[in-house]
Amino acid sequence: MLNPQTENQFVLEDFLRQKSISGVFFNCLVNLNKFINYEQRDPFSIKHEQNENPDFSEWDRFALAEYVRLAMEEENAENSEVLDDVWSDNES
Repeated sequence: MLNPQTENQFVLEDFLRQKSISGVFFNCLVNLNKFINYEQRDPFSIKHEQNENPDFSEWDRFALAEYVRLAMEEENAENSEVLDDVWSDNES
């Protein structure tokens, strides 16, 4: 993946030259969950997302995904509270 200059020796320049692959390389070594997520990703949705916001950095994409996730959690919590209120009103 990284194609180091010297076989079986990885140096900082190898990782800097291949920045997009460096994260995957380290996830393979130390973070099994992230590696599995990488392997099971949908390349078509990733390409669509990149075409939709071409000027977004990786950080911008991460921040947008986290914002959407947190907004959905908040909405689910509010819906749960409404259902709890309705349920407790029906018991009275």
